[in-house]
Amino acid sequence: MSKRFHRSMFALMLLALAMPAVGRQITLEKFRAGMLVPEDVSVQFEDASGKPITFDQFVAAARGGSFSKDIDTEAKKAVFRINDPSTSHKSAAKAPALNVGRGQSLPATELSTLAGGRWTPVAKDGRYTLLSFYFDECVPCIAEIPALNAYAHAHPEVRVLAVTFDAAKSARTFRATRHLEWPIAPDAQAFIDALGVRTYPTLLLVRPDGTLADSFTGAGLESKDGAARLEAWVHRTQAGMLR
Repeated sequence: MSKRFHRSMFALMLLALAMPAVGRQITLEKFRAGMLVPEDVSVQFEDASGKPITFDQFVAAARGGSFSKDIDTEAKKAVFRINDPSTSHKSAAKAPALNVGRGQSLPATELSTLAGGRWTPVAKDGRYTLLSFYFDECVPCIAEIPALNAYAHAHPEVRVLAVTFDAAKSARTFRATRHLEWPIAPDAQAFIDALGVRTYPTLLLVRPDGTLADSFTGAGLESKDGAARLEAWVHRTQAGMLR
């Protein structure tokens, strides 16, 4: 039987998203849960050179940089390593002022997708959800589509949904001409207003229980490393490393 192995590399997040030295305390238990490490898998932390370090040392280093994770489910071992700063990327973003704060539940709703599916904030399958808010004439929204598609292909463990106030007909045209491969929920003005989304594009990461993990807007994901930057933000948010 072939070895089951999962590896993902995460680029450097901007200083604005880096967690300050004094702030929310991250426990090993919360970190493991956020990174979806199975209970029977041991965890090792390493610096950029591969030298073992403590969890506290890892958190301190990761706050100002980025890290990769290797999870070997057969060997039951997970390794989290600080990335070399010289190979990391920087970005810039500022979270929007939403009506829902971190840890708060999203408005109870059921959105219909173009394909006839139904979406609710709570994920019964235990997955995180990444929401992308756009409209058809939003140039930055169009520019980040390659990064969104690449992320979705690489991370089937995360639910994805594009949300727009555009009518279904416009959304279908957008999908066909702009090649967005995410499910699209059109006619969602009421949900958008309830959340308080005012800036486009805006991304929301939602926990499986339907609460907001974090938001990311004006991400600039149109660059070549856009998918890596998106991956880094999701990764750091799941790990609890928020500003």
